[in-house]
Amino acid sequence: AGTTLTLAGSGTTLSVQDSLLIYNAELADGGKTVQLATSTTTTTSVIYNSGLHSGAGEIEIVDNDPTLITGDGTGIFENINLNNSDASGSPVSLGANTIINGELTFSQSNKLFNISTYNLHLNATAIVTGTSATEYIQIAGNVGDGGLTREYTSTTALDFPIGVSNYTPASIGFSSAPSTYGSITIIPVNFEHTATSTDNE
Repeated sequence: AGTTLTLAGSGTTLSVQDSLLIYNAELADGGKTVQLATSTTTTTSVIYNSGLHSGAGEIEIVDNDPTLITGDGTGIFENINLNNSDASGSPVSLGANTIINGELTFSQSNKLFNISTYNLHLNATAIVTGTSATEYIQIAGNVGDGGLTREYTSTTALDFPIGVSNYTPASIGFSSAPSTYGSITIIPVNFEHTATSTDNE
């Protein structure tokens, strides 16, 4: 707790089986790739983060079993690559509120990132790549869900690649600069708003 573990040396990849725990400390990847997979004796891999992942490298989930990203709700990641090839439609899921500073990459076709009822917070430096109508951030679809949050530092529109049972992305920007920038959270729900004037549109 309270310390930093920095990856060094000539190796470019560190392989981790079953569980990666960042507990009240910092994992500095040193520009290297930390690959997470399950062993033959387990069926689910877990990333627990109550600290900070930093660096120009990435945590790459290369599992072929489901992966749960969880923690105490304060965990911050730099770059995460969702490369899980499990047969399920959403092989990577959240079990706690999570923050990303860098790049969230969708590397597998037809795979969703299920954040369920939790909040995924993308800071101002965060980007999302590899999304489409079949690769997006999936939310549980309840009004009280945490949703997807994006931080703004300019008027430039930011994309929200989200959906529930279908892909319903949003893009929000500003026509003029506010006095103070902040964040916007989108929480899609899977039913029509009660105040619509025309049904089913």
